[in-house]
Amino acid sequence: MTSEKLPIASFVPLDGWRITPSIDYITLEMRNEDRRRLHAAMVSRSPEWSEQIELVKRNPCHITIHDPSIEQLQFLIDFDQNAFINEIEFTIDFRPSDGSGEDDELVPVFHWLSDCLFPSPALENAKRKFCDENNKNRFMVMPDGPSSILTTRHWEDRKQFITQKLYIKKFDHYKQVTLRSVRLEVRFNRGGCQWLKLRRLWHLTRIAPDIRKKLTPFFYVARAIKPKQKRLDLYQEGSRKAIEAANLNRRELNKVEKAWRYKGAMWADKRAYKVIPDEEANPRIGKALDRLRS
Repeated sequence: MTSEKLPIASFVPLDGWRITPSIDYITLEMRNEDRRRLHAAMVSRSPEWSEQIELVKRNPCHITIHDPSIEQLQFLIDFDQNAFINEIEFTIDFRPSDGSGEDDELVPVFHWLSDCLFPSPALENAKRKFCDENNKNRFMVMPDGPSSILTTRHWEDRKQFITQKLYIKKFDHYKQVTLRSVRLEVRFNRGGCQWLKLRRLWHLTRIAPDIRKKLTPFFYVARAIKPKQKRLDLYQEGSRKAIEAANLNRRELNKVEKAWRYKGAMWADKRAYKVIPDEEANPRIGKALDRLRS
C-alpha cells in the first residue's frame, strides 16, 4: 500500500468494451442420494455437463454447477424445483471488444471500479479489503482512496451474507483463460439468498423479471459525491442566515469534491453521503444484467 497521496482513478470510457453477465456458479443443498441422482441425470442428458458439476466433498449435501446456462437451470428446476439454494454468484466481465485484454487496458478499468464502486445498501457497514500480495488467503481493510496494488478487492457486510469482489481474471478453475477481463462479482451465501428471496430453485423464475432491479445496486458506479446542502429558499435573501447558509454550502461542496478526488466512493458510504451515479457506466451495466434472463 503506497503512502503517497494519489487521486482516484479517472473514468474509463466504455466505448469499445464488451460487458458480459453470467452466473458463475450455483450451489444446491439436497440429500446425498438426491444430489447423486441429479449428477447422474445431468451427465445422462449431456456428457459435456460433467465438467461443470462438482460434488462438494466437504459437505455431502451440496452440489455445485459452474457456469450454468439457462437450459441447465431449467433442467435443475424440472428435476427438483424445491431444492434449496445454498449459494449463488453473479458476475460481470469487462473486456475490450477486440479481445486483446492486455494489462495496459485492464488495469485502468480495475482501478476505476475499485475507487468508484459504491457498496450496496444491503452490505451493512461495508468494508473494502484487499488481498495480501504475500498471502492470497489474507485480506486486510483498505483505507479510503486509491491504491497501486492490483490484488483482489473485497466488499463485505458485517454479517458476511453478501460479498462483492473485483479482480483481473486470468484463471478459471485453475486454468489460464484465453480472454482476460476485469471481473466484478457478487456472492450470496445462505443468508444472502434469504435476503434476495431466492431460497429454492423455483424462485429463480420468480426473480427473473426483476433481476436487473435486484442486482443493479451491487454493480453501482459513482461519478461524484452529492453534497449535503442547506436550502437557501428558506431564508430571506441577503439576510445573515442566508449568507451563513451559502457559506456553509460552499464549504460543504469543497469538502466533498476534495473527498471524491482523493478518497472515492468508500468515503461517502462510511459517512452516509449519497453519490451521483455514473450516467454512462450504470445504464450499460444494467442492460448487461438484463441479458441474464435470456
